[in-house]
Amino acid sequence: MTRWHTPRDCLNLTKQENLTNSKRDFITIPDVMPSTHSSPRAGNAIIVLCALLASVVYWRTAFPTISWWENGELTAAAGVLGIVHPPGALIPTIIGWLALRLPLFTSPAHWLNLLAGVIAGMTVIVVLIAARRLWTWQSAAPELHPSKTAYTSVAALAVLTFAFSRTLWSNGTLFTPYVFTAWLTAAIFLALLAWWRDADKQSVWRWTFVVILLLGLDFSVHRTNLLLLPGIVAWFLLRHRSLFRRWQLWAAGAGGAGLGFSIHLLLIPMARRMPALNSNNPGTIGGFWDYISLKQYGGGFLVDLLPRKGDFWTVQVADYLRGFADSFATLDGPLGPLGLVPLLLGIFGLIMLWRRSTRLAVGLLILFGMTSLGAIVYFNLPANFFRAMDRHYLPSFVLFAVFIVYGAVALAMIANRYRTRIVVLSVDVLLAAGAMAQITTNWRELDHSRTYFACDFGWNLLTSLPQQSIVITGSVPM
Repeated sequence: MTRWHTPRDCLNLTKQENLTNSKRDFITIPDVMPSTHSSPRAGNAIIVLCALLASVVYWRTAFPTISWWENGELTAAAGVLGIVHPPGALIPTIIGWLALRLPLFTSPAHWLNLLAGVIAGMTVIVVLIAARRLWTWQSAAPELHPSKTAYTSVAALAVLTFAFSRTLWSNGTLFTPYVFTAWLTAAIFLALLAWWRDADKQSVWRWTFVVILLLGLDFSVHRTNLLLLPGIVAWFLLRHRSLFRRWQLWAAGAGGAGLGFSIHLLLIPMARRMPALNSNNPGTIGGFWDYISLKQYGGGFLVDLLPRKGDFWTVQVADYLRGFADSFATLDGPLGPLGLVPLLLGIFGLIMLWRRSTRLAVGLLILFGMTSLGAIVYFNLPANFFRAMDRHYLPSFVLFAVFIVYGAVALAMIANRYRTRIVVLSVDVLLAAGAMAQITTNWRELDHSRTYFACDFGWNLLTSLPQQSIVITGSVPM
């Protein structure tokens, strides 16, 4: 077991270790805990319990029936295997339809809202696994491997600050495409890590296929993860430029894209069934193209970057920063400054990852930055827009959650250098307090367990109409 005598020692490896690890670009922070504490089974149990805890909170605060916007429409589509308004939500519709075939212990609408909590919990699992891989992948010195059980506990506390953040929590209480977007973001990033690890192997084409396949599948969710694409290209180039000369990678990417995007063709036979909900009726090739290109809202896949509909800095960037602060840096909660714990952990995680593997940290920072900027630029938010946009920032927030968990583990490793329980306990208390700050700040606003206003509104509207009436409704592309 390597002995470290100063904090600086905990942040540096020998030249030989650095040389070896630079080839792999996966370097972990040295560990000072006994390796006998490592237990993969116990670590996996902690991950599952963490996700279950998050899901229980989502279930407890879930809408008991339908709500506004996509929730009501997607719930109806899942019930009849129908088609929602463009750009569509094919995969959530199919998953919801399958879920409704199971024995129901509550109303169909509530059941699907509980399903959203499951998907959000799965997002927490994948974020935790991805962050754990950043510090447990094989390094040059076996004694530097962290104890999976001990540090997974720390990571679990840290990831709860993300699980109970406002944006993820709010999307975990009702059935919409956005919670599926968050899960796919985490899955794409996990695949990107595997790609980075295996970039020097001939088999790297497999992970190229998986990454592009997941991006293609997201086209059948809500397309928000396509904003990851510029960052993914930068990720590939930063790791291994010469890889783009391999025809196997191009073939794998084309195959993954073809398979992923082709899933959306299921809309054609679904529309020809003429379900009760069939927005825009994409039952023909022409109708299908109009549907996916959003002709109803102007076409061109709504790529409308210029002119800007609102001031770039004071409206659009400010809206993103407001959503980010609401999720990771709140000061208006009952626990005050403890609401800053997620932000500080994320910054610390980036710094520590930078110290261990600069190129990997740069890659993740570029991926995070381009995804954040992409959402701001693409959605081109008008001033005083009537609806919150933070749901479209979820891919960016998921990536930042990886920094949070990594920072918590790095802090725990440094604390363990002192070999005193009080220092280690202080870190645990800080992380638990950070999660508690998120809960106490958001619970009142996000507890929708008694919210029936959308259902009541619809009921009152329909019962006031004469028989055989036709109600015409509309929707907006965002």
